[in-house]
Order: sequence, then C-alpha cells, then structure tokens
Amino acid sequence: GAHLLYIFSTPMLLKGKTAIITGGASGIGFATAEEFLKNGISKILILDLCENLSADQESQLKTCNPNATIFYSKCDVSVKSNVAKSFRQDAVKFLGTIDILVNSAGILNESNPAICVTVNLVLNLILNDPAILHKLK
Repeated sequence: GAHLLYIFSTPMLLKGKTAIITGGASGIGFATAEEFLKNGISKILILDLCENLSADQESQLKTCNPNATIFYSKCDVSVKSNVAKSFRQDAVKFLGTIDILVNSAGILNESNPAICVTVNLVLNLILNDPAILHKLK
C-alpha cells in the first residue's frame, strides 16, 4: 500500500520522494529522518555539524527503511556559504531534486545571542531564498 505520513492530519505520500533535514543528526531532526524513512522516503540528505553519522545512527536509520538511500554532509548552517554549498552541490549530487526540506537545526547559546539569531532566525530566511533553491532546478 501507499506509505502516508500525517502532518497536521494531512496525508503526505513519501514513496519516491527526497528530503533534506538540517540538524538531522540528533533530536527532532533525527526523529524526523526516522519517521520519513519508516514512511517510505527514497532518499534523504542529513545536514549537521558532526563529521559523520555514527555507525549506530546509520544502523538505526537503515533499520527504518533498508531500501532507502541515506546521505550525510557536514554543514555549519550558521554560515550562509556552507548552506549554499550543501544545496548547490551536495543536494544536487545526492538527491537530484528536493521534494521536502525540514529545518530542524537550532541552538541555544545564551553566551552568544548573535549566533542564536543567525541559526534560529536567519537560517530560515536563507533556506527560503528562492535564488538558492532555483539553482537546483
């Protein structure tokens, strides 16, 4: 049968789709990747700060959907040029097209409020920049 993911009670068909998840190596981002995989997504690109996913993380994700292709790319989303590179190069190389974008990257750093604003607010503006996404077509 069709794989459906219900977001706000609206079904989303994921079979054959691709997704990018920022902040996908832990927390809500990782849980989102698991759910997408369980619901039949074909390819997923996870962006986060760590060098690589751990063997346990890779295994956990593969268990959710052994037929899916899972990619990882290190990306500091607080740096606009890193985000642009991830979308212009990594996403095109690994996914071809982007059907779904989940921005779950976020930080709380009271000692450096400027970086919090950059990651938690400015990143949303960058990811919604049509110029970046247009380059992928």
